[in-house]
Amino acid sequence: MKKCPKCGSSRYKQKRNNEDNGQIEKEGYALKVVWYLSIVPILKRLFANPKDAKNLRWHAIERRYDGLLRHPVDLMQWKNINQEFPKFGEECKNIRFALATDGMNPFGNLSTNHSCWPIILFIYNLSPGFCMKRKYMMMSMMIFGPKQPKNDIDVYLNPLVEVLKLLWVDGVEVFDVVAFETFMMPALLLCTINDFPAYGKLSGYNVKGHKACPICEKNTTSHQLKNGRKTVYLCHQRFLQANHPYQRLKKAFNGHQENEKAPTPLTSIQIHEKVNKLHHVFGKTSKKSSASCPWKKKSILFDLPYWSKLQVRHCINVMHVEKNVCDSLIGTLLNIKGKTKDGVNARLDVVEMKIREDLAPREVGRHTYLPPACYIMSR
Repeated sequence: MKKCPKCGSSRYKQKRNNEDNGQIEKEGYALKVVWYLSIVPILKRLFANPKDAKNLRWHAIERRYDGLLRHPVDLMQWKNINQEFPKFGEECKNIRFALATDGMNPFGNLSTNHSCWPIILFIYNLSPGFCMKRKYMMMSMMIFGPKQPKNDIDVYLNPLVEVLKLLWVDGVEVFDVVAFETFMMPALLLCTINDFPAYGKLSGYNVKGHKACPICEKNTTSHQLKNGRKTVYLCHQRFLQANHPYQRLKKAFNGHQENEKAPTPLTSIQIHEKVNKLHHVFGKTSKKSSASCPWKKKSILFDLPYWSKLQVRHCINVMHVEKNVCDSLIGTLLNIKGKTKDGVNARLDVVEMKIREDLAPREVGRHTYLPPACYIMSR
């Protein structure tokens, strides 16, 4: 095939012909490449191995019931799935996946003109010691090209979603070596795990700008900094319990009391109704969605029959949250040059917001002096 059956884009790089001033397709240099590896043979091999087949029952047989969160099996989402689909929850051999993806540069620092997006599936039936081992990570797809797929990632995810639909609706005939029987095995995608930009590509939500929170959506409280030229999100005291002492503090925050109530998160049904009204055309010819609606497309994952019934569909990975927040805190506390968030622009924005006047920068000769804040450690 020379054109994509979904978006109609050419498969090959197009070069201009000088003779007739037209476009010709050069066969041999693909515009973008995707490798797809089916997950069904891998699951069959796991159940054909006695140790692996036993480990896949860990979540129902060997886990500890102590009320603590040690594994996704202890989450409310796992229990809700068992209640919503009792037939699926009764069988301990049914598979629950998590999908993770992120963009990377395969050439390190030598080139920034290429993008590589691996799509990896994890099996949450396994114990915590096994489910994140390399042996049990299934790389089902590799999207490879000069540019990242952005919103068109749904085009590449199509073969994987078709297999996930097959696993849920019909199941796959698998031989279980422990029970010594053949059964029809269904599987379910529990959630996706990404950083925030990849979250936006998979969910179809615009994670940039003043309404960047996909949970609060239009109720997101944001503020544009003039000097730092960044969008910051304020009024977090409203998420605390009622009559919390922080809600009465002014000087410690942005100079205002927080009396608003926390916004009600959008339910799965509300989100499904919103994205159903959207019409997105894949490819370079697609037009930008309306600025009034932060949703840009209906994710292809909504084609899965159970996806709209999940309470939590997309998760932020722990590494980005813990590492980035920890680096920012330590860099600010120790006042590390180049790592601290407490710079001249931050102090000027504080003056602009008319709070913490004691931290305003001062001109001392030719230099700008920043008064030390209470949170900065001395030498």
